[in-house]
Amino acid sequence: MFTEKDAVFLRDYIAFGYLNHFVTALALVEGARNARQLGVMSHEQLEFMTHDDAVRQEQSLRTGGRVQGIMVSRLFAEYVSTIEDFGAFLHAIRRRRQGNKGVFVKYLDSEVNAVADFFDYVIKNPTLDLGQMLDLPTIDKLKGKMPVDKLKDTENHYRDFAKVVVDLAKSYREKSVTSSADISTKTLPPDWTDSIYTVLELSASDVPLNNQSAGNDTKPLMVEAFNNIKHRFMVIEMLDDFLKAEPKHTTLRVAYQSRRPEWAFGLLQTIGAIVMCQAEIAATVLEIHNAGVKL
Repeated sequence: MFTEKDAVFLRDYIAFGYLNHFVTALALVEGARNARQLGVMSHEQLEFMTHDDAVRQEQSLRTGGRVQGIMVSRLFAEYVSTIEDFGAFLHAIRRRRQGNKGVFVKYLDSEVNAVADFFDYVIKNPTLDLGQMLDLPTIDKLKGKMPVDKLKDTENHYRDFAKVVVDLAKSYREKSVTSSADISTKTLPPDWTDSIYTVLELSASDVPLNNQSAGNDTKPLMVEAFNNIKHRFMVIEMLDDFLKAEPKHTTLRVAYQSRRPEWAFGLLQTIGAIVMCQAEIAATVLEIHNAGVKL
């Protein structure tokens, strides 16, 4: 089922919605670049300081570094959110006929498990083209319905975008741009301040962490870190002090990522590539609809 509301929604997404994640990511990158200025503004606004006092406070406390850490952490969360949105969008297209709801309603009602289900399906069937993934008409069925140039574009999209979907599915479900480690005061690396640490779990040193227990490590690292940034912001700056505090014999399972500018810029570029792919897929579906082919 594909309704006129679905068509309007896709047009709206191509013109407006696709900017959502990229603009948010861009604002976070710009915030990281201007971290000292934001630190000064924070002191001005939160502590009712004059500008000169706020400048001195920022310099004394190095608030800009903390602002930068927040921005980069949130940027990573935005990256994961972009992938989840991508998966939910494609799942809605694939399941548009389920319950006769159409793309918009399926997208509106989609939950995280729908994203995981779709990506798992893609990973298990990596040789499918985009049309097969999304239950779209085959190229043969589109012949004679679309101009030759549009048909060729659609054929290329079916082939090329399928590879992108598979790669993103694997990133989301199987691997991650972050890394994880179990750390204590004995294992904290000397260059630990070069990274941002999101706490996933705290355990007594003599008790196995979840990732060491058989069958417990079921949630992908990317998703686990994302949830602990989005819902509770479990990023700790004073990691060494925390580990030394009572009770001392504890181990943290953490996800860590670089705080360097090139890392942030790389995430921004990847988010841009994902949203453009999503917009192109929306345009492909719309082209098929506009050709009068039943979806």
